[in-house]
Formats: sequence, structure tokens, C-alpha cells
Amino acid sequence: MDIAALVSAFEGRTLPKDAWTHAAHVSVGAVYAWRYGRAEALERLRAAIPAYNLSVGGENTDTAGYHDTITAYYAAAAADAVVVAVDEDDAVARALTGEHLTRDAPLRFWSREVLFSVPARRGFVGPDIAAPPFEVAG
Repeated sequence: MDIAALVSAFEGRTLPKDAWTHAAHVSVGAVYAWRYGRAEALERLRAAIPAYNLSVGGENTDTAGYHDTITAYYAAAAADAVVVAVDEDDAVARALTGEHLTRDAPLRFWSREVLFSVPARRGFVGPDIAAPPFEVAG
């Protein structure tokens, strides 16, 4: 699926649940960062991801679905990665190859105990191991 189709399907809540992979999350985050900038991208993602989850039969609970700290981290990492991109396709390519956008990247900055806590899922909780090399706002 090309990036425009991915973003359109995500926003229209027609993206199949099994297509909402880590790479899809990162790609949408990169496009949003490219289009809207860091702060607006995060606000849009905070609204869109939980709504998408519900649209495909998921839940947003204390143990499943939307996770605010992880969303804030990846939105910031995507914004950092795309700052020198020349277009949306380049933004996505940079994000998908960015060292801070791998699946386990947040665990360099948060312990498992803190990152996977209910408070971190429900709202932003700052890192407890080290600060990322870019600003992550709550």
C-alpha cells in the first residue's frame, strides 16, 4: 500500500486491523510530522489512534490499545527524523530507517516497569533511564 493510501485508510478507519503494524504507525507519524509539525502531529495522533482502535474492534483500556507515552515518544522521534526530508515519501523513508523509531527504541529511555505502567498508557510519563536526544513533550 502506498503512503497516501495508508494515511487515507487510517484516517477513514478503513485500514484493516492487521495492517496497523509498527511500520504503519511510524509511517503515519512521519507523514503527520511532515504535514503538521511536531505539536499538531501529536495532537492529531492522540485523537486518531484511539478512534481507529475502536473502529476495528479494539479497546483503549489500562492494558490494551492506545498508549500515550509511546505515542508521544514516536511522534517526537518521527518529527526529529523528518526535519530534513524533502517530501512525504522521503519523510517516511527516513522515519522507517531511523534508529530512534525501531520497535524497542523507547526502552533505551524508559524502563519496562515505567513504560508499560497504567499511568504511562493513560498519559505522558517522562523517561526514567535517560532523556532522548530530541524533545518529547507530554
